[in-house]
Amino acid sequence: MSGMLGVYLGRKKNSDFTSAANATNLSFVLLSPPRPIGLCFEGADYKYELQRFLKSTKANNASIFHPLKVIEAMSQFKTIEYKKLNGTQPVLMDVYSPPLPSADKIVALPIIVYIHGGALTLGNRQDFFPTWLKDRVLASGYAFVSIDYRLLIPITGKEVVEDIQDAFTFVSTHELPGEGYTFKLDGDRIGVAGHSAGGLAAVLATIHSTPRPKVLVDVYGMGGNFFTGFHLNIKPGEVSMMNQTIPHLEPAEFAGFTYPYVKGLPPVVTEFPVGDFMAEDPAQRKDPRANIYNFHFQRGNYLDYYTGLHEPSLSAALRSVLSKENPTLEDFKRVIPKDKQSLFPQLSIDANWPPTLLMHGTIDDAVLIDESRNLRDIIKATGTPVELIEVEGVQHAWDYFPVAETTHSKEFDAVIEFVRKYL
Repeated sequence: MSGMLGVYLGRKKNSDFTSAANATNLSFVLLSPPRPIGLCFEGADYKYELQRFLKSTKANNASIFHPLKVIEAMSQFKTIEYKKLNGTQPVLMDVYSPPLPSADKIVALPIIVYIHGGALTLGNRQDFFPTWLKDRVLASGYAFVSIDYRLLIPITGKEVVEDIQDAFTFVSTHELPGEGYTFKLDGDRIGVAGHSAGGLAAVLATIHSTPRPKVLVDVYGMGGNFFTGFHLNIKPGEVSMMNQTIPHLEPAEFAGFTYPYVKGLPPVVTEFPVGDFMAEDPAQRKDPRANIYNFHFQRGNYLDYYTGLHEPSLSAALRSVLSKENPTLEDFKRVIPKDKQSLFPQLSIDANWPPTLLMHGTIDDAVLIDESRNLRDIIKATGTPVELIEVEGVQHAWDYFPVAETTHSKEFDAVIEFVRKYL
């Protein structure tokens, strides 16, 4: 796909879209360097008007698509199974394909694998979903694949990595369904993206997966520095996070999710949809899984569950190192078994690390911006291209709100331009 792509964004008041013939007063966005241009054309002959605009900007090589078909194609996805657990439990991915003409031959496309957030304990492939990123990826002519993975407790980061590896193997070795065509990965042109804990998972994909991503997008990702009081300190009483007060959580409530699991292991799940735990008052979130991250965050032992190291407690060992005067990275590394060190991004960045784009809000109190700053500095020391976009005055999850497309399109455009440059 060459040139610009016209994407339907909406319609003016009283416009009639009951048929393509009645399509009038169309609003478009042209996704093209250096940034999108918003347009609105009056009248039915929108293709003529759009072509005139493109000629006026000397963009004569643009590909023109019917806008209604474009937005429909960019909103649809195919859900497929990429693995089974114990031969019975499916693990799923949603495949979004760019709007291309129907074709009989297999089309080769770059692919972005997206990994959702939720502390590795919550959510699924359709939750915490960055529509702004998906739309820009598709408008660039790339495919977007959002995956499920096993959620922490009773499993650990090891199993999360296994699922990510299997997802990368699947998308790189299988033909995938598009809208009116079938596609496969274009050589090794695969990238990875994630938000929050999904950002950590995207880094883990970069450490462990084959083919290795050629570009990484990490949006307010956790794990840039696990060796801090934020993660390790025990926090008695209530804590504040994302403009909410989380009350002290009682251990009895979480016995089913607490080692040594005296009530037996909880079931392995690959999905815990947002709708199952969202409530205005956190105390009203009745399913214990909804609050297991907050519970273990308060107890300062989340890393025990992330690594599976309870006896002795890895968190306690790291906390002991942290209490010493001027501990070094090597001091922390020494207390982590070698087979667990690759779960820690700051211990695993190598000289062949791919170009990385980080984006983080400056007042984020769920994942502190210092995590992204630390990861940036480690990557920069390898000589790899790395950028950190610091978004002033925004909290965690700021980009999921619809207004963000208006207020932060500049930052969003910078993300996709980085991806285009290196993929």
